[in-house]
Amino acid sequence: MGKEQSVNLVETAYNLILDRIVRFSLSPGATVSDFTLSREIGISRTPIREAIARLSEDGLIEKKGHKFCVAGITKEDMIDLYDARESVEIAMLMLTMQNGVSGKDMDSLRESNSKLDECIAQGDILKALEYDTAIHSSLALLSGNRRLIQFYAKLEKQMRRINTFSVAQEEQKAFNEHALILDSIEKGDSNTAIKALRSNIENAKMQNIGVLERAMKEGWIGIARFVYKPPRI
Repeated sequence: MGKEQSVNLVETAYNLILDRIVRFSLSPGATVSDFTLSREIGISRTPIREAIARLSEDGLIEKKGHKFCVAGITKEDMIDLYDARESVEIAMLMLTMQNGVSGKDMDSLRESNSKLDECIAQGDILKALEYDTAIHSSLALLSGNRRLIQFYAKLEKQMRRINTFSVAQEEQKAFNEHALILDSIEKGDSNTAIKALRSNIENAKMQNIGVLERAMKEGWIGIARFVYKPPRI
């Protein structure tokens, strides 16, 4: 097997296992077996092991004794993640606005926001989450700070699993809160942009804490049944 093919297999395995974790097919605390995943996914155990090691570095898998398990989620974990996300995103937004956002980049952000509106109107919350993530990631990249971008990328993977909680809310409360953020960036109004971003993150935190508390009572299957659809290789 060539080096390029080996790298591609690790990347494929990584993305497939990440998808299962994010969609709660592999729920918090579940054992992550390279043997079982190899059989189910159809990829040899060596790339699976390498993918598990990467996911461990990302904080999504942890070693317990002689086995690997999906990292748990507690209310304290969620609060820590959202607080870290808020601090980092605000710092990056300030840098982004100092750098200035080109018309081309603003058009791209507006297009993603328009697609987000469409998904919400259609009730496609999973797809809406993809556009939501794209907007926040684009603003982060525009900061131009490589260290913050690296830290944000790792944080975003952990947040992706938490964001999935939005799909399992008892009452869907999907709102697009990005218009004010983008309008404020375009006007160069950093105070309003930061306030709007902080509100967006705080609202998501409070909603998803409610879902977590329900999951603690009903089990993770209550979330998995909303969001898991096995992907194809």
